[in-house]
Amino acid sequence: MSAQLVDQAISWATTLIIATAAIWVALWIYQSMRQKSLNLTTSETVSRHGVEPGFLTVDQEKRDAALKAGEAFDHHVAERDAPTAEDGVAKCKGYARLFTILLALVSLVTGTIGALMRIEAYDDAVKKFGVWDSATAIIAEHLVGFAIAIGVIGLVAFNFVRVLRSEGRLRR
Repeated sequence: MSAQLVDQAISWATTLIIATAAIWVALWIYQSMRQKSLNLTTSETVSRHGVEPGFLTVDQEKRDAALKAGEAFDHHVAERDAPTAEDGVAKCKGYARLFTILLALVSLVTGTIGALMRIEAYDDAVKKFGVWDSATAIIAEHLVGFAIAIGVIGLVAFNFVRVLRSEGRLRR
């Protein structure tokens, strides 16, 4: 049984490696063809062909004009996209937060009820094994759920720290 599992894992790994290599080769060919069709020169071949990049010399007047036009455009976009009192996106965000909280509460209640219903089974497991053995048995029984829970907790913690850093309430 385990030999079949190992053979199947090797087969899947080989297929994955071959597919990845094929995708890499196809993307390399596409990139080379696109580079040639757009007449792009790589930086390694510049000295051989005598081509000099255009970004080495700067026309200051055009640069200043472009910066002013960009600032005017940014100001126009900021005025246009300013949130209004009846912004539909804000309402949707509020409903999404409320729905998320409700789903979390439903999940908490069902999880609590499920745990309370299985107290006898867990109590028997704790009496039969040690605390560490029973915890590993429970994790092994519900491995996918445990992995999802750890992933969600990690993502929420990462997002929480990121938000605190962006608001300046947490220093590095």
